[in-house]
Amino acid sequence: AYLQAQLRPGDLVVSVYLSDTGIAYYAADYGMNETNCVYVRTREAFDRVLSENPRDKLWMVTTLHRILGIEFPEITDRLRAEWTPVRVFPATLGDGELTVWRSK
Repeated sequence: AYLQAQLRPGDLVVSVYLSDTGIAYYAADYGMNETNCVYVRTREAFDRVLSENPRDKLWMVTTLHRILGIEFPEITDRLRAEWTPVRVFPATLGDGELTVWRSK
């Protein structure tokens, strides 16, 4: 619901790695589909989304940050260096907070 309220025409939700399960589960209920939501599970897909879209149109979503950092440290490093967390939603699972990022 937060993302639905924030999205403007042309914006794209980028569900990074393990956040895709939750986003996919709720996406249709909140108006997200293949036109405004993309799932990335590789560094190549992450890089492609960044190269093909203006950063001010992207909303990155991550969860399980420790696992993301182990599997894709370069993505974690780029997020921390180039993006700002704008909203963090708590989770019952340790390290499962859902973080929404915007470009710095």
